[in-house]
Amino acid sequence: MAWVVLVVAYDHVNGTLRFGKSAILLAVVFIIATSLSLITVCLLGKPIETFEQGLLAVSRGQLRPIRHRKSGDEVEFLAQSFNQMIEMLGKQRREIEQNQELLEQRIQQRTEALEESTQHALAASRAKSEFLANMSHEMRTPMNGFLGMIELVIDSSLTAEQREQLETAQRSALSLLQLLNDILDLSKIESGRIVLEQIPFNLRLLVKDCVRSHTAKARQKGVRLVMDVAPETASQFVGDPLRVRQILHNLLSNAVKFTSVGQATVGFRTGDADRDGNVELILTVADTGMGIAEEKLPLIFEKFTQADGSITRRFGGTGLGLAITRKLAEMHGGGVTATSQLEVGSVFRVTLKLRPAETAAPAELDAPTREVPLAKGRILVVEDNQVNQKVIQGLLKKRGYTTAVSSDGAQALALLESNSFDLVLMDIQMPVLDGLETTRRIRANQRWRELPIIAMTAHAMSGDRDRCLDAGMDEYLTKPVNSRELYATIEKYLSNVQLDHKTSRPAAVDSPLPDPRFTSNFLPDGSNIVDNMARLFLQLAPERIERLQNAVYLNEASVVANKAKQVESAATMSRRLLAQLNNPPP
Repeated sequence: MAWVVLVVAYDHVNGTLRFGKSAILLAVVFIIATSLSLITVCLLGKPIETFEQGLLAVSRGQLRPIRHRKSGDEVEFLAQSFNQMIEMLGKQRREIEQNQELLEQRIQQRTEALEESTQHALAASRAKSEFLANMSHEMRTPMNGFLGMIELVIDSSLTAEQREQLETAQRSALSLLQLLNDILDLSKIESGRIVLEQIPFNLRLLVKDCVRSHTAKARQKGVRLVMDVAPETASQFVGDPLRVRQILHNLLSNAVKFTSVGQATVGFRTGDADRDGNVELILTVADTGMGIAEEKLPLIFEKFTQADGSITRRFGGTGLGLAITRKLAEMHGGGVTATSQLEVGSVFRVTLKLRPAETAAPAELDAPTREVPLAKGRILVVEDNQVNQKVIQGLLKKRGYTTAVSSDGAQALALLESNSFDLVLMDIQMPVLDGLETTRRIRANQRWRELPIIAMTAHAMSGDRDRCLDAGMDEYLTKPVNSRELYATIEKYLSNVQLDHKTSRPAAVDSPLPDPRFTSNFLPDGSNIVDNMARLFLQLAPERIERLQNAVYLNEASVVANKAKQVESAATMSRRLLAQLNNPPP
């Protein structure tokens, strides 16, 4: 193009410049420039556009190589590099997909293995629960007969030697029962099937009762039991008194067992409250017993472990008590610690998180020391085991109850149809018709809706009580049946039945009383009604007061209220009669 400019400049200087020649030259220059532009676009622009499309495809996840010409220049090198990158990305993607598939396969395999292991674990857990339930039932049933028969025989005429032998057998059976209870408790705690109750109770009275229950054994060994609690220490709490009692029982039992000289002291104090309002309660049991070596202290809270192998031979036990105590304390948000010195003694401290109660709890009132007369009634015993039938009949007969026995639920229903009963003692596991279904059928009949039904069963696993109550039973007792608990429960429901019968009749306490001067004419023997009413009140008042005390002991608030109202009403009537006698109308 430079030569065209030179030619035009030369012609212009020499005066030979012509328009046609210049136009031709400019046209040639334009054609050459256009051709060069087109060639440049083909050589550079097209590859760049191809690169752009390739990059857009990669951004969309499409790994496709781009086409290029073998020009031997930088453009070809760039295109080859781009295609190599695409190839590497594709290879990595395929590896990732293969690894992902392999990972998914492994995850599926692990999931299947985990599900299989879980099923095996659940099956093992079910088998363990079934085994424990069956073991509990199969052991509690003969234990009920064994302990019941011993109790019946002990109350009969025996020589001193026979009584001592039977009491030894009874203590051995109770030790076996305690071992069974400990194993079941530990199993229920570890499986998370124990739920702590939240009810008000008096800790001072609970501790006092625990001390009283261990006093006889301590006295036999010459050991003093001391309760050391400051008078101003709060004692009203909301929690699970049964489990707190179990903790104290385990610690006091060990203190008495391992102390031969001196005393065991139990006490408690309270700490600061947390944000939720729970108070830290510190229970302490100290003894002057044989002590524990320092290196052995961490072991005593382990299952089936004792500080010395000779302890089992000397004192008995399995090493479950402290393990249960520690787990129960942890369930209460606390723990247990111990300090000890050989031949000096040991101190156990249990911390619990409990909520303070505002008012006194009637659940732990002192029990009356004498037997309370029980209301008599007719009781249906539904029990398939013949030994247990004899035991229950013997215990009930001793208290003056009339009994009838059926061996299964179907017989029980037939007896209810043809006889009248005040209460039913119902076993659960029976042939033909079990106790749960029998109870449901009884409750389905309008005539028996209010008939008290008390479960009396060897099923003592978690959930058994709820199943009995859900079926329609009123109360739940486990075998071996404690005679005092049996009597108290029967009296509770028979008293309620009799009270319902009495209160269902309209009362005439508040009605106007007739002039006592005229009432004597209406009495067959001609006696004065005031004298008869006063004599009747004095005869009935002691029995009613005793039943009132028994209801207080059993924590029956409604019965307490009704009994107190009965005594008040009778006293009011007598007072009004006496007032009319002393102040006759004109």
